[in-house]
This record gives sequence, structure tokens and C-alpha cells, in this order.
Amino acid sequence: MRRALNVTRGAAVLWTAAALSWATPAAAQGADPTAWRADATKERIVFAPGILTRTMRGSNKPTFQQAVTFATHR
Repeated sequence: MRRALNVTRGAAVLWTAAALSWATPAAAQGADPTAWRADATKERIVFAPGILTRTMRGSNKPTFQQAVTFATHR
């Protein structure tokens, strides 16, 4: 038997999670998110010594996937 979806309870849980995620940086850096800053050095990707450079900047880019369908062959 499936439980009924409780939209009110679900919304309350999501808003609480959002408020908690906001509280940590706001307590450390102030209430204005446009003024928040982070140390980019901590975000560097570190490799084992060898052919590649020791570190590189990381980037948070979304992936893009494209599906193409061909109706006919050339």
C-alpha cells in the first residue's frame, strides 16, 4: 500500500533544508550573497607527480548531451 503524498510536509522539509544551507555561509560571510567569496586555491584539482602539471583549476560546468535522430541515410 502506497502512502499518500503530503505536499505540505514535503514543502516544509525542502524550505527547512534551503534555510539551513543558507545559514552556514551567511553566518561566516554576511547576509549578502553577492559579497560571498571563496578561496579558489582550495578548489584546485591535484594530480600525482608525473607528466601532467601538479594542479589545475576545477570548474563546475554542467554537462551537455545532445541526442540527434536521422530520419534517412544520406
